[in-house]
Amino acid sequence: MPWKLGGYIGFIGIQHELGNYQVATLKSRVNIAQLGTVIIAMLTMVVLIIVDLKLSAMLNIPETSNSRSLAWMLGEAPLPMIVSVVIFSPIC
Repeated sequence: MPWKLGGYIGFIGIQHELGNYQVATLKSRVNIAQLGTVIIAMLTMVVLIIVDLKLSAMLNIPETSNSRSLAWMLGEAPLPMIVSVVIFSPIC
């Protein structure tokens, strides 16, 4: 659950920072403050994922059947899973 919150916060921060750029600005130079904000948002997301995994292990929270199914599908057919997550999910 915490990683979802971190993901939303990171997405909003990245979207806000990248929304301020013009195409010409991207070609000319990078604003260090905005880049720092994006990096902090990404690191926050990674830390929250680690905290979520550690808390789940400490509290003996069982893995859901959905998680097991997704892991199985990723192991059996990684290319279709990656394509569906990277291409089709953002479109939907």
